[in-house]
Amino acid sequence: MNPLDLLKTQLQNALNESTEDVDFTEALADAIYACNLSMKALEQFISSWVLPDALTIGRELDDCDIRYVKGVKFVEDKWHQITGMF
Repeated sequence: MNPLDLLKTQLQNALNESTEDVDFTEALADAIYACNLSMKALEQFISSWVLPDALTIGRELDDCDIRYVKGVKFVEDKWHQITGMF
C-alpha cells in the first residue's frame, strides 16, 4: 500500500471513530481529500496550517481555528509516522 493510501485509511478510521468536535473532524476530511489529489497537495495542506508564519499572518486564531489546527497536527503526526520523517 502506498503512503497516501495508508494515511487515507488511517484518517478514515480515525474519522469514523472520532468523538472530537466538528472542526477537528473537518481537518481530517480535508486531509483525506488532499490525499486523493497528491502528496504535494497533502504537504501544502499541512504546511498552510502548521507553519508558524501561516498562523500569524495578520490575524488572530479563534477557537474553531485552534481545533482545526489540532486536527491538522494529528494528520501531520500520522504522516510522519508513515513516512519516517522527524
